[in-house]
Amino acid sequence: MLKTPAPNWGTAPFCCVTGRAVDDDGFYRTEMTLGGHDPIAHISASGVRLLAKAEGWTSPEDAAVLRAEIADLTSALDVAVAEISELRKIKEGIEGLAASGFELSRKTGRPPKSTEQPEIRKEIEKKMEKVA
Repeated sequence: MLKTPAPNWGTAPFCCVTGRAVDDDGFYRTEMTLGGHDPIAHISASGVRLLAKAEGWTSPEDAAVLRAEIADLTSALDVAVAEISELRKIKEGIEGLAASGFELSRKTGRPPKSTEQPEIRKEIEKKMEKVA
């Protein structure tokens, strides 16, 4: 397809999607020969975006937002993986002590809030704020 600043051929120099004869981003000449009075169809860049959105394509702006969210989630995953690694090292140490004859004893009462998932999520969010 040929992109032009404005429709420059035919008796109906306008976008067949938006109906406008002016578009800041230009027009595409479809290279299709149509029957009828005006055989050339033009689609403006705005018209192309409308058609793409109707077909479920993501706009460049929305894609940028999604890429930023993916980057944030990847960073959060890295933080969580590092924390899990440290916890596994601690667990290995505890299991080593238990294998040497030490006994593990449980504290009485409720487990600390730091072991609950909502608290862990808050801690990870705080760590992410420091990283960002």
